[in-house]
Amino acid sequence: MPVEFLTDEQAAAYGTFGEVPTRPELERFFFLDDDDRDLIALRRSDGHRLGMALQICTVRYIGTFLGDDPLAVPWEVVDYLAGQLGIEDASCVKSYAERRMTPYNHAQEIRERFGYHDYGDRKWSREFRTFLYGRAWTHAEGPVALFNHAVTWLRRHRVLLPGVSVLARQVSEARTVAERRLYESVAKATHKADRTLAPALVGLLERPEGKRVSELERLRMTDPQTAQASDADDVERHPCPRCHAQPGSPCRSRSGAVAGTYHTGRFTKVPRLAKLLRVPTPADRGPGQPWRPGTPIPAPVDPDTPSTDIRIGYARCSTLGQELDSQLDALAAKNIPRDKIFAEKISTRVRVRPKFEAALAAAREIKAHAPHCRVIFTVYEMKRLGRDAAELTALADHLAAHGLVLEMLAGPLAGIYDPTGHGRLLFAFFAAMAETERENIRESTLEGLDAAARKGKHGGRPPVITDDMLHTVLRRRANGETVEQIQPDLIIPTGRRKGQNPSLSSIYRALAEHEKQQTYPDAVAQAHADFAALQSAGSIPGQMAGSMVS
Repeated sequence: MPVEFLTDEQAAAYGTFGEVPTRPELERFFFLDDDDRDLIALRRSDGHRLGMALQICTVRYIGTFLGDDPLAVPWEVVDYLAGQLGIEDASCVKSYAERRMTPYNHAQEIRERFGYHDYGDRKWSREFRTFLYGRAWTHAEGPVALFNHAVTWLRRHRVLLPGVSVLARQVSEARTVAERRLYESVAKATHKADRTLAPALVGLLERPEGKRVSELERLRMTDPQTAQASDADDVERHPCPRCHAQPGSPCRSRSGAVAGTYHTGRFTKVPRLAKLLRVPTPADRGPGQPWRPGTPIPAPVDPDTPSTDIRIGYARCSTLGQELDSQLDALAAKNIPRDKIFAEKISTRVRVRPKFEAALAAAREIKAHAPHCRVIFTVYEMKRLGRDAAELTALADHLAAHGLVLEMLAGPLAGIYDPTGHGRLLFAFFAAMAETERENIRESTLEGLDAAARKGKHGGRPPVITDDMLHTVLRRRANGETVEQIQPDLIIPTGRRKGQNPSLSSIYRALAEHEKQQTYPDAVAQAHADFAALQSAGSIPGQMAGSMVS
């Protein structure tokens, strides 16, 4: 498979010294510790000692051995290592490659001594694929960035780098699986939000007869602020004399579905369409789907009535540790008074958000008292409203039904939201994307917790009774003291109760747990072993690491 996303220079630099290491890199990767020196000291000649040092540091720095030419390293590296070994003439390293098998034998010895693994090792190959597929799913990175992260992971875990085409193929496959999973997630979310959304999106890609570009391309090239109303919008400004559909709704067939074309008595009310034989119903209206009334068109306002824009701002973040300053500053830049900005720190998973409900109520009340004014509900981006596709779509319909205007200051749909035509279609699509992003964040968090658990790092509060405190209690109890006498001398070292004395119940619980472990040591060890086996096999409910491996 060709390395399509790497340039020729990047592919050629893979697994080699692309440039001279910097001073910090020399001190980090080319410093010889005691273990290195013990292995190097087994060589007899200075050339072999220096060559062995080059092999040790090369695989540590670039992740592989220089098999064909073990001396293809910058001379600055040779001088740095020679200085550490006390070798005055660094040119003696040229004798290292005189016998062809010497570098290969030394490489095998280094692998066994320092625990390097082959890329084809089943255990490490599985671990690497888990990392690679998880990274491709949870990070929006290009192929080159993912390739570099893969190289870093292999070096850190002492897995020898494979050929450049092999690793590039793994990266491409991981991104393909992640993209397929993303498409499936978006399709599921869009279907949940609106069943007519998927065919409507496909309809945007088709080029209408007699047109030079598709509808999607036309939308990309058209300024939404100056775009003229579509034929369907003009037709739906009038009621239908045949099916009695009200303005804002498509025509209805006798079977109760959305008609495939508008009735003649309706579209002939539009002068520029009066001579046409038929006007088809757009795909975003869902022709053939069960008919439901659309958003009523607001009644016209007397042009002599003074009008103005009134904005209600809403800002939200999910946790107490996050800040609202950037959102508040963006809303203030729209000249929204502070008393009309409603802010709260609450998750979108909470169904009832007090400040959000208060903002909606304020907007509806202002619109009821000033129907001639345009009341704009302003948020920084769509995700501040919510991350559930169906909920976001229902909210947009609710705002439009009450004559309110939705405005987003950032994101893919920045500006005033148009509830008619393709605006509704695109809003539903990006709402589905927001829901998918929330699921990605959740899965990424669970995967991080699972990875930490496999390394023995468990979340939660630190233990009140540490091992040192337990040892003190056991020693003093053996000398005849009671727990009540020992308790005032114990101090909690960390956590919320740092500096206080632990409770008697905490001490007794720790003693009971210790006695249980001492009574049944084999059972405790077997339980830990069984749990570790289940983790490695991916059989624990909720464990997601294994699901990334295909």
